[in-house]
Amino acid sequence: MGGGVVIDIVGFVSSTYMRGIDYINIPTTLISQSDSSIGGKTGIDFYIKNGVGTFYLPKSTYIDPYFLTTLSDREIKNGFAEIIKHALINRNGLIDILIHHSLREIIDDASLILKVIRLSVETKLDIITKDLRESNIRRFLNLGHTIGHALEKISDYKIPHGYAVASGISIESYISKFIHGFKEYDRVRYMLHKFGLPTDIPCDPERLISEIKKDKKNWRGKITLTLLREIGEPVISEVDEETILEIVR
Repeated sequence: MGGGVVIDIVGFVSSTYMRGIDYINIPTTLISQSDSSIGGKTGIDFYIKNGVGTFYLPKSTYIDPYFLTTLSDREIKNGFAEIIKHALINRNGLIDILIHHSLREIIDDASLILKVIRLSVETKLDIITKDLRESNIRRFLNLGHTIGHALEKISDYKIPHGYAVASGISIESYISKFIHGFKEYDRVRYMLHKFGLPTDIPCDPERLISEIKKDKKNWRGKITLTLLREIGEPVISEVDEETILEIVR
């Protein structure tokens, strides 16, 4: 029972202790209810974000939105970054709710926040049931995370995961504009601001590139990003560091 860090550690220990024991997830934060408690990724930070980890599914996951009444506004915003990510990579109506309702309207309406969490979870489940070990389409779930993880590391993890991912979504959407002709960057930026999330890079671009190059999701020695052709159409792209640096600058 706990947030993403607790679930990651317990899942990792459960996957290795006695070569694997059952565990049950009871996520208590919005970020864990809408994302990290689903999918069986476990890990601990070792040199890089989640540098040591396993894929190990829980026996059950129980999500109760009542826990959200105990959270600060900062934690609620932290969770909405992952929800926005799911809305951008899928066409299941989630983005329409986010566009037409404010953060407070969603959180204060028990049926609406339950619907938002359910749509977010369904988005992730739909992907992981087809690709548990991230060999193909599960990589779509990394939108915002390559840059987000780099920002977390640069800040010595003082930037919360969701806030870093929000900046990552903004920057990777901006890169998508130049690489794939993505036309809705302004809409993405507006939505992130609407939910109280950052959109800019809080560090030197060269430092950012240096950290991105260490990312475990890179492929064949090239920087690999999840970008967008349009909302609901993510694409995995290998992008050279000079192009990223030029665009980010």
